[in-house]
Amino acid sequence: PELSQFFGVGMGPTDANGHLWMDDFLKGVGAYEKQNHVQLLDGVSFHAYPFNNAGQSPSLLMSSTEQWNYLLGPLHTLIQRDLGRDVPIGITEINTNPGDNVATPGQSALWWGDTLGELMENQVQFVNFFSAEGVNHPYPLFTDNGRQETAMGRVMEMFTHLQKNLVPLSIQRTPISVYATQDDAHQTVSLLFINKGYDAQIAELQSLNAAFGVDPWPDQQIHIAGNSMVLVTLHRGQPDAADAYSYVMPAANDTSSGSILYTVCGHSKDPLNEAIPC
Repeated sequence: PELSQFFGVGMGPTDANGHLWMDDFLKGVGAYEKQNHVQLLDGVSFHAYPFNNAGQSPSLLMSSTEQWNYLLGPLHTLIQRDLGRDVPIGITEINTNPGDNVATPGQSALWWGDTLGELMENQVQFVNFFSAEGVNHPYPLFTDNGRQETAMGRVMEMFTHLQKNLVPLSIQRTPISVYATQDDAHQTVSLLFINKGYDAQIAELQSLNAAFGVDPWPDQQIHIAGNSMVLVTLHRGQPDAADAYSYVMPAANDTSSGSILYTVCGHSKDPLNEAIPC
């Protein structure tokens, strides 16, 4: 059908005749495929703009990322029921809201980081951000003036330092979300922490599977500043090789996007600097 938003199984939107846009479409396609012994769909996609006014409630904006856990699972179940098989899900457009009623750049970037993490955790096949550039609101990845990277772009940059394989985690995500990835050889692990609160937090990384007192993974204490992202990479059997990328979101009155800080863990010369994660 024509691309539209999707509010959840049984929740709409509906067409002019009251038919559920996603639900009835999948039902109709599934019936046609079974009747004609063909497979028409190799994926299901939709737009996602969760707010009309993203700046109205920062706390609601931050908590809205959890909706993906309740939206995508039932959608996969519906696809399996109507098509007799599962197919990949993609997001063809996404941002906080479709117009000018935006949150601050920092709040929007925190939302975007946690949203990307949730979509990764739910193994969404592809995600198209709106927009790379060419609009001022909602916030793009690059500004029109000089093509400078925005806070949204910095978040995307942070994700480039993850490993390629997801490690699913089932944890509480308030105020800190954690997402984990590993390389093909299971020798490198990257952990992404997103602190959606104003207060700094401490994460203690410890291995629970040390054999005979020998721990191949280094213990690490991670400092996560308020309203920030920290990505820590650990290397099996290399206790001195841990490193981190960190990004503190711009303040409400800050028009710059700031920069991403790279740190080799344990080599900080300023232990009181809250921006240094390890």
